[in-house]
Amino acid sequence: MDIWNVDKLALFLIFFIPGFISMKVYDLIVPGERRDFSKSLVEAISYSAMNFAALSWLIAIVQTGDYYHNHFILFLISVFVILFAFPVCWPFAFLGLSSWRPIGKHFVHPIQ
Repeated sequence: MDIWNVDKLALFLIFFIPGFISMKVYDLIVPGERRDFSKSLVEAISYSAMNFAALSWLIAIVQTGDYYHNHFILFLISVFVILFAFPVCWPFAFLGLSSWRPIGKHFVHPIQ
C-alpha cells in the first residue's frame, strides 16, 4: 500500500482540509488553549465528514453526468464552496445556535 499515491493523498486532503479550516476558524473566534493539531486528526476528519453530509445534496449535483465538462466554472465554484466556504461558516452557525436559549441549553459551553 503506497500512501504517497496521488489518489490516496488527494482523498486524505479532501477529508482533512474542511475540518481543519473549521477548527482553525473556531479557535480564532473562541479563545482557548492552543490546539495540538497532531492530536486532532480524527476530529478534523469528523468535522469534514459532517460538512460533506450537510452538503451531500450539492455534491450529488456536482457529480451527476457531465457537470464537470458542461459547467466547468460552476463546478469550480461548487468545489470551493464545499471545501472552503462552508467550513468557515460552520463555527459561526454553531456559536449562533449554542447561544440561542432553546438549543443552547443542550450544549456544553466551550469556555469552562
